Amino acid sequence: MDIKSLIAKGERQIKAKQYTPAIQTFNKVLEEDPQNLHALIYRSGCYMQTEQYEKCIQDISKALEQDATNKKLYYNRGSAYVQIEEYEKAIQDFSMAVKFDPEYDNAYYNRGSVHMKRDDYEKAVKDFLKAAQLGNEEAQILVKNFEERGREIRNQDNNN
Repeated sequence: MDIKSLIAKGERQIKAKQYTPAIQTFNKVLEEDPQNLHALIYRSGCYMQTEQYEKCIQDISKALEQDATNKKLYYNRGSAYVQIEEYEKAIQDFSMAVKFDPEYDNAYYNRGSVHMKRDDYEKAVKDFLKAAQLGNEEAQILVKNFEERGREIRNQDNNN
């Protein structure tokens, strides 16, 4: 089977949520062409889905050697770093994602979530506000809840 056919097979396996067989398919592609960008990206997604975060990070890092301005790769690697609690590296990757796309609402939202985990509330709020401004629905709900809770606290303080 040629590389193009193997990649198409792997894509079908991913659509069918057959991640382990897809990994095997992309392994075959990478045996023939170790730098195949599509295979690296697809396999990294399969590793993410099967909670093999270190392998996911390795594949994305290899892919970034070829496509160093790909916001999605930074975002995905940042997400994998979050799963293994490498928060500083996650923040760096989410920051790179917004560097290459200043309107990347999910990257702001996820970076804000990491700041929250690190108790850096000021940075978290800034990222959540930016994500909400860009249309991220989860961030909009969060910001609305912050505002409502703030009003409740002010009202309690005024009544005391």
